[in-house]
Amino acid sequence: MSISTIFANVSCSDLETSIRWYEKLFGGPPTRRPMPKLAEWHLTDSAELQLYESKEHAGHSTLTLGVLPLEPERTRLVAAGLECGPIEQAEHFYIMRMRDPDQNLVVLASARGYLSIVLQYYFNVDIPWVLFSVVAISLKEKASSAFFRSGSDPPLTNAKRSPSAWK
Repeated sequence: MSISTIFANVSCSDLETSIRWYEKLFGGPPTRRPMPKLAEWHLTDSAELQLYESKEHAGHSTLTLGVLPLEPERTRLVAAGLECGPIEQAEHFYIMRMRDPDQNLVVLASARGYLSIVLQYYFNVDIPWVLFSVVAISLKEKASSAFFRSGSDPPLTNAKRSPSAWK
């Protein structure tokens, strides 16, 4: 099977209400409205969102969006008037959970940088992504250990997990 595009589908109880919310999420109106009760956002060449009015299925969808970086997106969404959960740290990702007007779960996920994993495992240090480059430059200049040249991955068994009320 050769897949060229993925259409995520989110069901809602009132299309117009949900369009206003998703316009804030995506920063613009739907790309097209191909038929009654359907709005679509063309997000990338291979990913699209279909928002479909279906009262009986509303509130049962989960949409996960990969974004880089997460912190500025959260700031933008809060400024747009959306209620966002805290940024949570998982083993390889940072995530933020939110709910649309029908209580569908929308998750924004951002991959954690390799430097973050190394610092957490070897030095028990957890720093926000905005400091990665500053720390990377400092460590690169000062590091003499073979680890930074070895290319091996540290084990990730002790990664922190934060509980969330946004589940």
